[in-house]
Amino acid sequence: MNGLYNDANGTSHRARIPSTHNWQFKLKSLSSLLYSLDVAFGVFTEKLENDQVRIERRIFASQEYIELLLAHVVITRLTSKGHPIIVPVEVNEQTTSIDFDLHVSSRDDKHVLLSGTTREVENNLFQSNRLSLFMYYTPLPSNSFQLSAQETSRTYLSLPPLSTRSEPKQFYRVSPSSLSRGGRLSEDYGGHSFWDTETWMYPLILLFYPTLAREILSYRIALRDAAMYNAKLFGYVGC
Repeated sequence: MNGLYNDANGTSHRARIPSTHNWQFKLKSLSSLLYSLDVAFGVFTEKLENDQVRIERRIFASQEYIELLLAHVVITRLTSKGHPIIVPVEVNEQTTSIDFDLHVSSRDDKHVLLSGTTREVENNLFQSNRLSLFMYYTPLPSNSFQLSAQETSRTYLSLPPLSTRSEPKQFYRVSPSSLSRGGRLSEDYGGHSFWDTETWMYPLILLFYPTLAREILSYRIALRDAAMYNAKLFGYVGC
């Protein structure tokens, strides 16, 4: 998502990437439903339980493969063996976006590959081509998660990366409240960074994480030409 924007000039906003984790368990007669977010490790956990089965789903980003998002699901039997357990799921697979021209390049029961570009450049003076997006992910069971009659538990792992592992790219930072919600222009500055970063965030980051502080400044340097253009456009000298 870093640096991925769509639309021109003042309407530019963080481009909405289709969700591959938009699925819900349809477990009947729930006795427990818990959600939690581990901020320290960046793990979102959902736990569901009835008198037959416990389901625990964790969604987290990889720290080593930074463009990888994982869903880890463990289904555990709470009753005796001898009969299968079927957990229906509702999958709302999204392969389109208002911000991308996407098409399904490849699909089978083990993988799906989406590819495409943003619909519009931000400014044709500084961006010659539309931005590319590639999504490779594991398709979810379309009907249900299951435990066979003799299984006590089963683990599912879904891997939906945004692209393959690559060299580090320019860091473009995020808006004050992190990513804009759903890529909406009216929320969180459309996902763009604002002066809050330097005023409130940068001093503390410089104190404890000087390497990350350097990355923050690199964003301003990388976009210096565009900043000078905007300054002169509104009658300022610029840097």
